[in-house]
Amino acid sequence: MATGRERELAAQVERLQAEVARLQAEVARLQEELARIGQGRRRQVERANAARSARSAATDDLVFAAVLDELQERYEFDVSKVDLSMLGYPHFRDGHLHRAVAAALNAKGVPAPRGGSWSTKQVTRALVRRAEHRSAGESA
Repeated sequence: MATGRERELAAQVERLQAEVARLQAEVARLQEELARIGQGRRRQVERANAARSARSAATDDLVFAAVLDELQERYEFDVSKVDLSMLGYPHFRDGHLHRAVAAALNAKGVPAPRGGSWSTKQVTRALVRRAEHRSAGESA
């Protein structure tokens, strides 16, 4: 026969088991909510990345146009008749050209991708990105 103390302990075990079940259900609910919030955040990040990529592409095109202007002014030829695809590749290392383009963009007041003024390295990176985007588009 169960004594009063045993019944008391059995009742306490039942209460604790019920509390554990309630807490497990709450954890499951919170995990679902977190997953839902994470999906929304992931979509938000994807949209922000797409917008950033579009801005970057526009900036890269602007840099490329400045390079073309600089080449046309410097060498006085019609750049539309010349294959300038090599401008975007790392082996193209005309530091003077990139410096001139950076100076031209700064003179026009065009903000650099992260604000501030343009540097030679930023011009080089923009040209490389543009070439990568163009080659990715051709292979697709």
